[in-house]
Amino acid sequence: MNLENKTDEELILLAQQNGCKDEVFTKLYKKYQKIILNYSTSLCKDRELAEEITQKTFIKIYTNFGTYTKTPDATFKTWIHTITKNTLIDYYRKNKLNNGEEILKYKGIPYISNPETEMIGKEQIKRIEREINSLQDNHKDTLRLRILGYKYREIKNILNISRNSVAQNILRARKSLKEKLDKNFFYQ
Repeated sequence: MNLENKTDEELILLAQQNGCKDEVFTKLYKKYQKIILNYSTSLCKDRELAEEITQKTFIKIYTNFGTYTKTPDATFKTWIHTITKNTLIDYYRKNKLNNGEEILKYKGIPYISNPETEMIGKEQIKRIEREINSLQDNHKDTLRLRILGYKYREIKNILNISRNSVAQNILRARKSLKEKLDKNFFYQ
């Protein structure tokens, strides 16, 4: 069966209707494995744990192929990111690594390769990390996903909040960061 040039949703539908689940899963795994690993790493800041979460996420995806249905606001990519986040939350709850209130703790920002970030020194990166870590959890979570390149609608679905809340959280996070990082930041 030719699986090339098919959208994720078309692939899932093929798997659900034609029983080619293993072929479709392999294709989607190859496409999303690095993306989910990077997302997991950005959430937990522990590569080994991120690999475990990624593996558990793909097991859940495989076993729940039949439950996925596309909606206007929830793409397959959104669905698997939600599964990843929930898998990490479940891991923390099961292993009691937190108090249940602060499940997702961030220790830094993801590396974004561009000329500006190449010029910023390690101390400035650490300062940005500290300032992002000092944000309220809802602002931090929303900003993290936006930094990773997610659209407002995808963030809304992943965090299960309204689109207005996404916009407000990002606006407030940016405003707070701007206040914390003075205009002479890069020259200190």
